[in-house]
Amino acid sequence: MSGGWVVGRVALLVVLLSLVFALGCGGSDGKASGPTGVAGQSGEVAGATASLGKSGALRKTRWAIIRVGEQRVQIGAFVPYCGEPHPRPHIERVISHRAPRRVVLTMLVRYPPVKGACVGEEISVMRWVAVKGNSRNLSFYDGVTSPPQRRLLH
Repeated sequence: MSGGWVVGRVALLVVLLSLVFALGCGGSDGKASGPTGVAGQSGEVAGATASLGKSGALRKTRWAIIRVGEQRVQIGAFVPYCGEPHPRPHIERVISHRAPRRVVLTMLVRYPPVKGACVGEEISVMRWVAVKGNSRNLSFYDGVTSPPQRRLLH
């Protein structure tokens, strides 16, 4: 095989993958794609469809522990973002359920509507969540999955 043939095939593959990703990310239905280690979207809020409106879809989002304080924990995720001039996705709220020695957190991210195709960019969203008691003695679980999965500080 010649080097030019290999480069041509790789370039074609990159273009095709970019097109597939852009089509999966574009549109105003709020269903963004973009698998990364942290953020993979899973599930929707309020029944079979995501809550859509002027501000976009509200979706449950997988998260990771960023930092642990004495009575709070910082969680975050990488989420799809189509770049400027589109509004940025943001954490609307985090639902917390406390049990003895464990906390289940469910992160809800608001994804603004997107018109047209977009490039596969991602941004990070983070939030500090207050917990009752010493957070270093608690186990944290992600409420997006069923059953909730334990998250550890990496």
